Amino acid sequence: MHLDRKPNYAITRVNVMLASNEVTLTSTLLRPQGYQPLNNSTSAWLFTTDALAAGQSFSFDLTGKSKLAQPAIVAKTPARGTLARQHLLIVGLTLGLALIAGGFVWVRFTSSQPETMQVEADFDTQRSEIIQAMADLDDDFEAGVVTEAERDHQRSLLRAELTALLEQHQPASIEP
Repeated sequence: MHLDRKPNYAITRVNVMLASNEVTLTSTLLRPQGYQPLNNSTSAWLFTTDALAAGQSFSFDLTGKSKLAQPAIVAKTPARGTLARQHLLIVGLTLGLALIAGGFVWVRFTSSQPETMQVEADFDTQRSEIIQAMADLDDDFEAGVVTEAERDHQRSLLRAELTALLEQHQPASIEP
């Protein structure tokens, strides 16, 4: 493998590390610095350069075959079972999102239903209030609070109001 780079900016140092003894690095600018420990279990060959000016090219060649390269290639290719799990995950997420969207639509649809129930409640409340007013009017007449003429007049107004409410609430008649 040949690598050639030309940076657009000044660089103080280039470090290249090789973790494999089977690969050889050849370069006119990179100098070997020896074997360097990376952590408790691994080490690598270190190669460095001095400062490079902006636009100054540096290159190196790698030859040989690393034993580390083969597992890296295998690790990049997902196993067949992994793909199946990914597909199941995607299908599951899609179904879950569809259920959530359906739930929002259902809640939205059913939230409009209380409006009709509120109309029924208003009708029942108004009807009950008119009937109660008529009963109170009769009680007031028996107690001598209102005269018979006043009672009859108020009662006819309440009866007209109740009739109008009932007519307004009745469904349209169906003609044959």
